[in-house]
Order: sequence, then structure tokens, then C-alpha cells
Amino acid sequence: MKEYMEQGYTRAVVFDLRKYFDMLNHTILLRKQVNDIRIIQMVKRYLKRGVMEL
Repeated sequence: MKEYMEQGYTRAVVFDLRKYFDMLNHTILLRKQVNDIRIIQMVKRYLKRGVMEL
């Protein structure tokens, strides 16, 4: 941030990507790269569990 301020930038945009990824259809994204349905199901379960922040 400091470097950008030194370059003359005066504005910053902050956004939360977690909400964006919650809205995506994970199955469609995974099927483009992964053919094993067991892996897709495992990743979907992991994504639905959520993240615990400390």
C-alpha cells in the first residue's frame, strides 16, 4: 500500500472474495479440470464446511 501511495495513488478498493466463491457452482468448475467424481465430492464437502478464522 505504501508503494502505491508513493506513486501518487489516492484511493483503494477492498472487497471480500469469500462471498463471491460461495456463489459459484463448484461442480462445474471442478469438472473442467477433474474427472474423478470422488475428488469432486471431497472438494465440495470441504468447501461447504467453511473456514474458521482465528
